[in-house]
Amino acid sequence: MIQQIISDLTNDDKSLVSSLLKTKVFASRIKNKKLLEWVNREINGYSTNDSLPEYRIGSATSSCTLRQGYAVQENTPVPISFIDNEKMRNFFVEFEFRDSVKTLESYLSNKDNDTIMKVLPIDFWAVLTRAMRESGFKGEIRDIKKMSHISTITQTLTEIRSEFLDLMLKLESEYPNLPSNFEEISEDIKDDITNTVNIIMGNQYSITNTGNSNTINTGNDAKINTATGTNINQEIETSSLKKEEIKKLAEQIKNIVDKIQLKQDDKEDIIDETDRILTQIKRENPKKNIISQSLNTTYDILSKTDSNPITEPIITEIETLLSNF
Repeated sequence: MIQQIISDLTNDDKSLVSSLLKTKVFASRIKNKKLLEWVNREINGYSTNDSLPEYRIGSATSSCTLRQGYAVQENTPVPISFIDNEKMRNFFVEFEFRDSVKTLESYLSNKDNDTIMKVLPIDFWAVLTRAMRESGFKGEIRDIKKMSHISTITQTLTEIRSEFLDLMLKLESEYPNLPSNFEEISEDIKDDITNTVNIIMGNQYSITNTGNSNTINTGNDAKINTATGTNINQEIETSSLKKEEIKKLAEQIKNIVDKIQLKQDDKEDIIDETDRILTQIKRENPKKNIISQSLNTTYDILSKTDSNPITEPIITEIETLLSNF
């Protein structure tokens, strides 16, 4: 089986999935947990709780809309010089590829796009704006995007194939006469192979799960979990739900809606969203996701209005609340 896996890996036209599936069988039969875990992560993708191998972290460029008073700059680089948190700075220059190998290969088959992009949700705008204001930034960050060139995925897949091939070649060198029928392999030899695999994987730094964690903490227990691909899954945790503060803000928003220059539909949407918030606040266990969604919608509508003394304090307050969710 090792020889067949090597043959598949040296053929660039063959998907890595085929070799990984064969290796999954191999790892299961020799009962090597470490190898099996690595193979499963490459086949299924890495969860947000998994540390990521270095070969799955590529370079990225990040852009945003900067709003400072009446001045607006679109598609401008994220001003990371204002970010004190090193993990957060790295987040904007690194692109994590957590997808399965099959998904990564599918990106390469799309000839229409030469970049892969993540559009970060509104919740993250508030967290970033708040973190940057702690360093003296006076504006507001919106419409954040992260991009990486498709060639980075090519490099990632090449490195997976190379690391994988190195492992199999070393095993072949150690066990050149290994029977193709696993039932003919003694338990002692299987244990010996398992120990050898563990040593090889331990020495091959980038094949083990030693990458940086993808969690960004920005104060007040705010946590951003990022994922790769066209869809982004994000969780924002909060230490407590400040009912009275949220209730007061929702009522304040309802009271000033008619004073803001907005389309009637937008005004009705804001009223609907604040009613949803107030309904949740009355409950013993409010649903934070509903409150967050309603705050996001309200924030988005108010942010489209021209800067004025009525909306700016409310926008800032919503940012603060969202950053604590």
